Amino acid sequence: MDFPFLDGLSILGREKKNSASVDKALIEKEKIKENIKLQVKNSYYNFRKAEKKIKVNQEQLKQARENLEVSNERYARGLLSNLELNGAIIDYTNSRIETVSSVFNLLKAIEDIKLAAGKQLE
Repeated sequence: MDFPFLDGLSILGREKKNSASVDKALIEKEKIKENIKLQVKNSYYNFRKAEKKIKVNQEQLKQARENLEVSNERYARGLLSNLELNGAIIDYTNSRIETVSSVFNLLKAIEDIKLAAGKQLE
């Protein structure tokens, strides 16, 4: 035995469920948009930070190179110990590593921006 008024309640329930699903999907869509915007902003800030860090590291590398040259001259004249010369070499090497690391971070930030903007990586 079927009761027609029960069908009406069933349809009303399905309609409310579908309406709630649509509302949930719209909320999720907005969350995704906001997350994309945030990812683009973060990638851009990382890019700017990496640019500044490269400039600083290049200046430090220049100073370390000058220090190494002076240390080599002083060592050749006998005014510097082997330990102090090795310290200058290590400082120069660390400075080069930091500079290369900064360039890598810049390239990574560029790829992150492309990824966040929806571009394909090459």
